[in-house]
Amino acid sequence: MPEKLSFGILCNSLMLEQWQVDVIDQLRNHGVELKLIVVKAPGPGSQAGSGIRSKTDKLFTHKALFYFFDRRLFHPVSKKIIDYSIKSAGIQKLSCLVVKIKYRSLFQEQDLDKIRKAKLDFLLRFGFGIIGGEVLHVPRYGIWSFHHGDEMQYRGGPPGLWEILTGNPVSGAMVQRLTEHLDKGYILWKGWFKTQHHSYQEQLDQLYFQSTHGPLQVCIAIQNGTYSETLSESNAPIYRVPHNRIYARFLVKLFWNRILFHYRKLFKTEDWNIGIIRKSIQNVIQSGWKPEEVQWFPKPVRFKYIADPFILQTDGICRIYFEYFCYKKRKGDLFSIETETVRNFPQGITQSLQLTNHASFPFVFFQAGESFMIPETHLDNRIALYRLNHDHKRFEYQCTLVDHVAGVDPVLCFHDNLWWLFFTRKELPSVHLYIYYSETLTGPYKPHLNNPVKSDIRSSRPAGALFSLNGMLMRPAQDCSAHYGRRIILNRITSLSPVDFREIEHTPIEPRGDYYAKGLHTLNGNQSITVIDGKEFRFICSDFLHELSRLIIRKR
Repeated sequence: MPEKLSFGILCNSLMLEQWQVDVIDQLRNHGVELKLIVVKAPGPGSQAGSGIRSKTDKLFTHKALFYFFDRRLFHPVSKKIIDYSIKSAGIQKLSCLVVKIKYRSLFQEQDLDKIRKAKLDFLLRFGFGIIGGEVLHVPRYGIWSFHHGDEMQYRGGPPGLWEILTGNPVSGAMVQRLTEHLDKGYILWKGWFKTQHHSYQEQLDQLYFQSTHGPLQVCIAIQNGTYSETLSESNAPIYRVPHNRIYARFLVKLFWNRILFHYRKLFKTEDWNIGIIRKSIQNVIQSGWKPEEVQWFPKPVRFKYIADPFILQTDGICRIYFEYFCYKKRKGDLFSIETETVRNFPQGITQSLQLTNHASFPFVFFQAGESFMIPETHLDNRIALYRLNHDHKRFEYQCTLVDHVAGVDPVLCFHDNLWWLFFTRKELPSVHLYIYYSETLTGPYKPHLNNPVKSDIRSSRPAGALFSLNGMLMRPAQDCSAHYGRRIILNRITSLSPVDFREIEHTPIEPRGDYYAKGLHTLNGNQSITVIDGKEFRFICSDFLHELSRLIIRKR
């Protein structure tokens, strides 16, 4: 049985923000017991209405623009105020009057004794400002605090604002264990997300909501015996609330980013194509390739694209399986073609799987004399296994591996006597990586105990089959930070078990040349050839009309 854990929260009142309530609820739903709520008591001389006066005073300073628009314009759902008094009924409350020395809040000894008696594993900080002193060492695993920003680039705040202003494609968030040294905590969990340059509200909601599972991930690691922490050594500049002139520039940039966002949606449609490199995948990784070595498929139809190439070689015949997407139908289908007949494309293609809903990413593999496929069919809300019927030359449904999950880009590999299924989910398809495992190919598949095992827009979403490189297990992943399918990051898996998953970046793989060189999001190969897909941006009328209708409906 996993170790029972307990925690407390430090807050300024029982009026919490929605994202904070979500953090607490996830912990409690997992069985982590909330035993103590420590509420900050008003200091000497505090008077009713002083908070209102403080907010009013801010509107007459050189930072007035930020405080005005922060209160009047931006209303993220994650910051909605929730009264937690009902949910916390029956839980011990402790009102603490802290002593302020310089910028630190220090707890008094009588309050420390009461916190010790609760025998907590950790305290979550949702208030009290900067904390120091003995209280940092009272819980077994210390005091945990969120920082919504990549501390290696941005210390301070406000959360999510400076990433938009500086044009950073990625925004970070982390859970850290606090120490006496300001901005020198121990990192317990970290995630990276795509910066929402066109909307500050969406930026904040993403940062807050998509990091709420961080403390639970750490708790599961403690229970599994895989807990680890890394000291932050950041020397990044400290950012503060922007002055009026800088904030005015931020508002202008936000407005311009929104115009660009809709312009790209309407006029910059993704057009993918598949290329073949006559080298082994190991050779491509180690030596690279020249643009002239890529044999691109002919593209006879403007409103269709081909992408997600996979290779299956049987009986001496090598076939490429791929998605064939039609913008007019808004639907992808799965086809295949022999590598030696690519020059005649689209002649010579055969439909390999016929489904009612959209299908893509045809992960194919050979096992025990049979050919199998696991396509992406997120609209079916399941991940299914299909087996090749040689008589009909099509894949047919075999079984469901994971049900009631809108899995995206699933790949399977056999490692250490277990089948491992990697995928992301449709609700945020490029950020959170999930793993399921089974003793047999057909299941049942169990979720990894620490799902999602990774939260990183730069290297989570699968980009092809796992393979071995010099004895190392490699996992291609998509870097979707700047835009979807920007490039591929090759990750080296260092630990893979039902209770642990770790990988490190091995090498980035960039698109090359002048042809289909705006993106790269699939990489597969064998000992003879390697297949990739490349992206261009084009105006496609059918997609323009589709996006325009969506925009009009949304505005209504």
